[in-house]
Amino acid sequence: MRHAVAIARVIAGALMLAACAHGAWHEAGIALPRAPAGGRVQVLLEVELGAIGSGQEVVLRTQDGQLIGTASPHGIRSGRAAGTYLIPVPARVLASLQGGRRLHLRAWIERAGAEPREADEDEVLDIRLAPRAE
Repeated sequence: MRHAVAIARVIAGALMLAACAHGAWHEAGIALPRAPAGGRVQVLLEVELGAIGSGQEVVLRTQDGQLIGTASPHGIRSGRAAGTYLIPVPARVLASLQGGRRLHLRAWIERAGAEPREADEDEVLDIRLAPRAE
């Protein structure tokens, strides 16, 4: 029964993510699942990238600027999608939510020697919540 409830929460969280990020993935609010009784939840974000420039990275941060993680594609041919990356949400970020169950994040494009800029929907194609109980 717990397994079914956890699966339902994951699906609901993914649907809420899609609704919050309609049109552009550079900013999203994600509803997080509750930990099962006696367990912890490790929250993983599955980030699907489109074509990005050589040497560029996609950096995920909370609204207040805390680093969540970075996808650093290498060896991707020009004009091709950069692939899908799993980025774990650090425990310190989850702890800073102060009991809240919603993670607000932004995606940035960074490159050495250039100013960071917000990613657009052609660069960050999808972000899916992929939590798992430990």
